[in-house]
Amino acid sequence: MEKLAKEIKKLSPENFTANTFIPDEGLIRGALKGSKLSLEMLVKRHMNLVYNISRRYVQNSDDAEDITQETFVKVWKNLKSFQLDRNFPAWISKTARNTALDWLKKRRAIPFSSFENEYGENPLYETLADHSPTPYEFASRTGLVETLRQAIARLTPKYRDVVTLHDQKEMTFQEIADSTRKPLNTVKSQYRRAVAKLRKIMNRR
Repeated sequence: MEKLAKEIKKLSPENFTANTFIPDEGLIRGALKGSKLSLEMLVKRHMNLVYNISRRYVQNSDDAEDITQETFVKVWKNLKSFQLDRNFPAWISKTARNTALDWLKKRRAIPFSSFENEYGENPLYETLADHSPTPYEFASRTGLVETLRQAIARLTPKYRDVVTLHDQKEMTFQEIADSTRKPLNTVKSQYRRAVAKLRKIMNRR
């Protein structure tokens, strides 16, 4: 594991380009069989994604690189348990977000109010950026899971469903749109309104 970490740290995010000829599933199978080339290609393909997610949580590139390195070590450690029919970029993105949150938690407490800006707005609940921590992810790391569950239960069905599908069942907005037969923009709009409602409910507690 230490050897892998050292190899990953040598990689520079600026130099990575995605290889479009071999799908992730093929590279994963190759890596699990011991192919160093497959592992290297898999890391290179998703390095920028992981680094950019990490950079959203920390102020400097060195910390982002440390989080990126730790993320890929976790990915390798858990690669055997990855189900090939799942979305690998979504899985690795979640791993990166969790790693970044754990990294922050180790260094300082993260009060709920720290996510509010000077206008009292909370990006945690108001943004739909793909790589922002979801309410459920944040709550699970700050001891607010039960509070969040109670807040979700107070939402109307259409808002409760979209939050549950996206945050707990890890479905993408496109997957939710397909399964519910709703326009993609409608799903995104409902999610945005749902998290805004959650913010209001939780701020009143």
